[in-house]
Amino acid sequence: MPGALERDEYRLHYQPKVNLETGAISGFAGGMAQDFLLNQPKGITALTLTLLGYAVGLLRQYVVSPSPVLPVVVVTGGTFCGVLFYGLVSFLLGQFDSTALYLFRVAALSAVYNAILTPLVYPALRRAAEGSRSRRVVRW
Repeated sequence: MPGALERDEYRLHYQPKVNLETGAISGFAGGMAQDFLLNQPKGITALTLTLLGYAVGLLRQYVVSPSPVLPVVVVTGGTFCGVLFYGLVSFLLGQFDSTALYLFRVAALSAVYNAILTPLVYPALRRAAEGSRSRRVVRW
Protein backbone atom coordinates (compact mmCIF):
# COMPACT_ATOMS: atom_id res chain seq x y z
CA MET A 1 0.00 0.00 0.00
CA PRO A 2 2.69 2.56 0.80
CA GLY A 3 3.90 4.17 -2.40
CA ALA A 4 1.17 2.62 -4.56
CA LEU A 5 -0.16 6.02 -5.54
CA GLU A 6 3.27 7.17 -6.70
CA ARG A 7 3.72 3.98 -8.74
CA ASP A 8 0.30 4.58 -10.37
CA GLU A 9 -1.08 1.24 -9.16
CA TYR A 10 -4.52 2.52 -8.22
CA ARG A 11 -7.42 2.45 -10.64
CA LEU A 12 -10.61 4.36 -10.20
CA HIS A 13 -13.79 2.72 -11.49
CA TYR A 14 -17.03 4.64 -11.39
CA GLN A 15 -20.15 2.56 -10.92
CA PRO A 16 -23.36 4.56 -10.73
CA LYS A 17 -26.07 3.60 -8.30
CA VAL A 18 -28.78 2.04 -10.42
CA ASN A 19 -32.31 1.45 -9.32
CA LEU A 20 -34.05 -1.45 -11.06
CA GLU A 21 -37.40 0.26 -10.80
CA THR A 22 -36.12 3.29 -12.73
CA GLY A 23 -35.52 1.21 -15.86
CA ALA A 24 -38.82 -0.57 -15.48
CA ILE A 25 -40.77 2.68 -15.01
CA SER A 26 -39.02 4.31 -17.98
CA GLY A 27 -39.77 1.26 -20.11
CA PHE A 28 -43.42 1.21 -19.10
CA ALA A 29 -43.90 4.92 -19.79
CA GLY A 30 -42.15 4.68 -23.15
CA GLY A 31 -44.08 1.56 -24.10
CA MET A 32 -47.47 3.02 -23.23
CA ALA A 33 -46.63 6.20 -25.12
CA GLN A 34 -45.62 4.15 -28.15
CA ASP A 35 -48.78 2.03 -27.95
CA PHE A 36 -51.04 5.10 -27.83
CA LEU A 37 -49.17 7.18 -30.40
CA LEU A 38 -48.91 4.37 -32.96
CA ASN A 39 -52.41 3.02 -32.24
CA GLN A 40 -51.14 -0.47 -31.42
CA PRO A 41 -52.78 -2.99 -29.11
CA LYS A 42 -52.39 -1.44 -25.67
CA GLY A 43 -49.92 -2.98 -23.27
CA ILE A 44 -47.77 -5.25 -25.45
CA THR A 45 -45.03 -2.67 -26.03
CA ALA A 46 -45.33 -1.45 -22.44
CA LEU A 47 -44.84 -4.99 -21.12
CA THR A 48 -41.89 -5.60 -23.44
CA LEU A 49 -40.11 -2.35 -22.58
CA THR A 50 -40.85 -2.71 -18.86
CA LEU A 51 -39.17 -6.11 -18.73
CA LEU A 52 -36.33 -4.91 -20.96
CA GLY A 53 -35.73 -1.84 -18.76
CA TYR A 54 -35.73 -4.01 -15.66
CA ALA A 55 -33.28 -6.48 -17.24
CA VAL A 56 -30.90 -3.69 -18.30
CA GLY A 57 -31.08 -2.17 -14.81
CA LEU A 58 -30.31 -5.58 -13.34
CA LEU A 59 -27.38 -6.02 -15.73
CA ARG A 60 -25.93 -2.59 -14.88
CA GLN A 61 -25.59 -3.60 -11.24
CA TYR A 62 -22.97 -6.17 -12.17
CA VAL A 63 -20.99 -4.15 -14.70
CA VAL A 64 -17.78 -2.72 -13.28
CA SER A 65 -15.74 -1.87 -16.36
CA PRO A 66 -16.75 1.37 -18.10
CA SER A 67 -16.08 -0.02 -21.58
CA PRO A 68 -17.05 2.15 -24.57
CA VAL A 69 -18.28 -0.98 -26.37
CA LEU A 70 -20.67 -1.96 -23.58
CA PRO A 71 -23.55 0.39 -24.55
CA VAL A 72 -23.44 -0.97 -28.13
CA VAL A 73 -23.57 -4.57 -26.90
CA VAL A 74 -26.39 -3.87 -24.44
CA VAL A 75 -28.46 -1.95 -26.99
CA THR A 76 -27.92 -4.59 -29.68
CA GLY A 77 -28.83 -7.50 -27.40
CA GLY A 78 -31.73 -5.61 -25.82
CA THR A 79 -33.18 -4.67 -29.20
CA PHE A 80 -32.91 -8.19 -30.56
CA CYS A 81 -34.47 -9.79 -27.46
CA GLY A 82 -37.10 -7.07 -27.15
CA VAL A 83 -38.33 -7.49 -30.73
CA LEU A 84 -38.46 -11.29 -30.35
CA PHE A 85 -40.33 -10.99 -27.03
CA TYR A 86 -42.78 -8.51 -28.55
CA GLY A 87 -43.42 -10.97 -31.38
CA LEU A 88 -43.92 -13.85 -28.93
CA VAL A 89 -46.42 -11.92 -26.82
CA SER A 90 -48.23 -10.71 -29.96
CA PHE A 91 -48.42 -14.30 -31.20
CA LEU A 92 -49.79 -15.55 -27.87
CA LEU A 93 -52.46 -12.83 -27.92
CA GLY A 94 -53.40 -13.51 -31.54
CA GLN A 95 -52.05 -10.17 -32.81
CA PHE A 96 -49.11 -11.53 -34.85
CA ASP A 97 -49.82 -12.35 -38.48
CA SER A 98 -46.33 -12.97 -39.95
CA THR A 99 -43.86 -15.84 -39.99
CA ALA A 100 -41.15 -16.57 -37.44
CA LEU A 101 -38.49 -16.00 -40.12
CA TYR A 102 -39.84 -12.50 -40.76
CA LEU A 103 -39.80 -11.75 -37.01
CA PHE A 104 -36.20 -12.97 -36.72
CA ARG A 105 -35.19 -10.85 -39.72
CA VAL A 106 -36.83 -7.73 -38.27
CA ALA A 107 -35.16 -8.37 -34.89
CA ALA A 108 -31.73 -8.77 -36.49
CA LEU A 109 -32.08 -5.68 -38.69
CA SER A 110 -33.36 -3.59 -35.79
CA ALA A 111 -30.45 -4.72 -33.63
CA VAL A 112 -27.91 -3.83 -36.35
CA TYR A 113 -29.59 -0.47 -36.94
CA ASN A 114 -29.48 0.39 -33.23
CA ALA A 115 -25.88 -0.83 -32.95
CA ILE A 116 -24.91 1.62 -35.68
CA LEU A 117 -26.81 4.52 -34.07
CA THR A 118 -25.69 3.91 -30.47
CA PRO A 119 -22.14 5.35 -30.78
CA LEU A 120 -23.65 8.48 -32.32
CA VAL A 121 -26.60 9.03 -29.98
CA TYR A 122 -25.46 7.57 -26.63
CA PRO A 123 -22.74 10.16 -25.83
CA ALA A 124 -25.16 13.04 -26.36
CA LEU A 125 -27.84 11.41 -24.20
CA ARG A 126 -25.32 10.64 -21.49
CA ARG A 127 -24.08 14.25 -21.41
CA ALA A 128 -27.66 15.51 -21.24
CA ALA A 129 -28.48 13.12 -18.37
CA GLU A 130 -25.34 14.07 -16.44
CA GLY A 131 -26.02 17.76 -17.01
CA SER A 132 -29.53 17.50 -15.61
CA ARG A 133 -28.39 15.97 -12.31
CA SER A 134 -28.44 18.24 -9.31
CA ARG A 135 -25.07 19.33 -8.05
CA ARG A 136 -24.36 18.92 -4.35
CA VAL A 137 -23.18 22.05 -2.67
CA VAL A 138 -21.45 21.76 0.67
CA ARG A 139 -21.30 24.93 2.67
CA TRP A 140 -19.39 25.39 5.88
